[in-house]
Amino acid sequence: MTHPTIEVERINAQQKKIIRLLAVTTLLVVAVFGPRLYQLGSVLTIDEPLWVDRGKNFFQAISTFHFANTFPHTQPGVTTAWLTGIGSIFNSLAAAQAGIAMASGALVLSATYFAVLLFGRRYGLLFGLLLALDPFLIAHGRVAHTDSLLALSLLNATFTLLVAGYARTSALRKQARYYVYSGVFCGLGVLTKIFAFAFWPLAFVLIAIPLFQSKQWRLILTRYVLWLGITVLTIYTLWPALWLDAGGVVLRMMNEIAPFAEGTREQEVTNQWWFYFRETLVRITPITSIFGIVGLITAIKNVKERQNQAILLLLATAIIYAVILSLRGEKSDRYILFSMISFIGVATLGVQATIGWLRREWHGREKVLFTVITTICILFLTVQSGRLHPHQLAYYNQFYPFKQYQKIGWGEGLEEAAIWVNENHPDWPISTFYPRVFEHFYEGKASVQSTEHEPNTKPSLLILYRSMLERGPDTPETDILNNYLFAGVEPLHVVTINNLPYVWIYERIPGK
Repeated sequence: MTHPTIEVERINAQQKKIIRLLAVTTLLVVAVFGPRLYQLGSVLTIDEPLWVDRGKNFFQAISTFHFANTFPHTQPGVTTAWLTGIGSIFNSLAAAQAGIAMASGALVLSATYFAVLLFGRRYGLLFGLLLALDPFLIAHGRVAHTDSLLALSLLNATFTLLVAGYARTSALRKQARYYVYSGVFCGLGVLTKIFAFAFWPLAFVLIAIPLFQSKQWRLILTRYVLWLGITVLTIYTLWPALWLDAGGVVLRMMNEIAPFAEGTREQEVTNQWWFYFRETLVRITPITSIFGIVGLITAIKNVKERQNQAILLLLATAIIYAVILSLRGEKSDRYILFSMISFIGVATLGVQATIGWLRREWHGREKVLFTVITTICILFLTVQSGRLHPHQLAYYNQFYPFKQYQKIGWGEGLEEAAIWVNENHPDWPISTFYPRVFEHFYEGKASVQSTEHEPNTKPSLLILYRSMLERGPDTPETDILNNYLFAGVEPLHVVTINNLPYVWIYERIPGK
């Protein structure tokens, strides 16, 4: 018979455990959805109006059973179109962005769950918090676009395969459902952007390596066929256009995507082989930078441990994915968002190794050390994201020596330029970079055109933007910068974000 006192202590311990779990879960949910949902609609990027319109057309085609018209884009952007299309019911930018924010948040939570199965509850939740509060990921989780959904879908697809091969318990490793989960997530990735096809050979490697030593070739092939079948089934199920003419859809994608392979103009920074390496250093956080190095050293040093093998595979997957995308002519930092957030997994191992070292050297309690380091990380990332909100797209790593005239920006800051023009020169004709972003916030009645139009003889405004930098020497953007910014012409107003000038507003000089 159980002693009453022991029974009461057991119940109290269970209650405390439940309370701690609820507190941590609440913290995680707030960290995930708080920064992603707050003040939506206050910033617009250059491509969002296109995706909002594509979502409207997609949802209209669904509602009227014109399934052949559910071809949003060559990307193909089906998941984005589903979400922004539903948001179009409310006819607002904030609603369209909210769909992406909710879906991105849900993918962060699912990645956290799989990280718990891989790292254990304590460090899995730490990974989830570091992922949720990453400023650059938050930024893309607030944008009506494809990149956050792609990156998080592939991260989940990777983690589920790692759980299947390297979970802490053998019971989990024997469950085929994780291959099904991974196939669903990869299918969502392909529906979002064709870049997810680069993951297909990587998935085979992730499935094969844990079984390679035992030479279970038939099992490797069976599991990959299962994974591939679920991936294709997911794509087919969620894209109505495939129901009518799958071959025609694939052919159209191949034909329309060909021009994009040519890439940017010669001598632009995105044509440099080191572009993705630089952008990764710029966008990851100091926490990921520091603990990522520790995690890498730890994984290599103790490579026989299953968890470390999983982390090395995660890192290799991220790097190879970035290398595959670097073969394309067109490049952007957001294209390798999956690789950037994968490094958070390596950093999580680094935190675990650091705490283990401190516990041995200082004879400290692991729970206390974990709480202190986790609190510092959460506070740091919260401050970094909070001070930039809603301009987290302007985030850059403080450890990186950011150049004064380095290319950055996707439209953020132009809303502040529009407000200044509304208040100071509402009747002057306007030439602006990214005119459709500016027009969304502009309340005046003057004409708004691209920076490339012919100057007027009457007073007019010229609005230059930071992403015009680091173009080729013979491009129109560089010519304009040479005539104004680099010529030392004094601007009427400058919009600054994160201590960097983003927008320069000039009175246009006739003839320039």
